[in-house]
Amino acid sequence: MAKEVRSLAGKVVAITGAARGIGRATAQALVAERAKVAIGDLDQELAERTASELGSDTIALELDVTNRESFAQFLAQVEERLGPVDVLVNNAGIMPLGRFIDEDDATARRMFDINVHGLIYGMKLALPGMVRRGTGHVVNISSAAGKGGFPGGATYCGTKHAVVGISEAVRAELVDTGVEISVVMPVV
Repeated sequence: MAKEVRSLAGKVVAITGAARGIGRATAQALVAERAKVAIGDLDQELAERTASELGSDTIALELDVTNRESFAQFLAQVEERLGPVDVLVNNAGIMPLGRFIDEDDATARRMFDINVHGLIYGMKLALPGMVRRGTGHVVNISSAAGKGGFPGGATYCGTKHAVVGISEAVRAELVDTGVEISVVMPVV
């Protein structure tokens, strides 16, 4: 059965880590569909340049996904400037690679803070409004590493497994609320 085609025109989409890479490509695709896009990124200057290049209803806002207050301010600014968030794309992530036994604790902690805790903050902050409105969509960017373990990326794989597990569990909790949770697992 074919899925129903949905228009993104006029929808407010907030994307984390969207100044470059997958986040930027996602923002560009959404702008082409006439969505209003908020680019959240730690690199404010690059985020502003990206928003300017994408044009249309695109704004750039500073965002540190590892800081719950920063995430709350980001979502509040999106709502103030563009309207209630219809879609949150949790894209921010890092992928330091190397042998597990050589990885320092600070690197492992940083990966979990960005790849997992940032996603959790975003979901906990955006979902209540979506549930109240009876509509919304959270798209969590994981990786093929979220379903397998790969040498040289043990901790990264662990963070992406967490993204898949959290997403599946929250999706089950939100059945019949009108709010959707999706996981995208790009291959490197």
